[in-house]
Amino acid sequence: MSLVDLGKKLLEAARAGQDDEVRILMANGAPFTTDWLGTSPLHLAAQYGHYSTTEVLLRAGVSRDARTKVDR
Repeated sequence: MSLVDLGKKLLEAARAGQDDEVRILMANGAPFTTDWLGTSPLHLAAQYGHYSTTEVLLRAGVSRDARTKVDR
């Protein structure tokens, strides 16, 4: 699986609140990528109320100061 695919899957797993999948993807080298609006996995997990997923991402070192292209 390519890094692009891993990054997309990480975004999807964060949006769905799949903590175990997020951990697996990160362990397999998934980059902390963003979608076309600059929305990160952390943004998506927080937006959809997946607090445990946000904790997983923050502990993994995702930037808490990232901004989207529309400053969300």
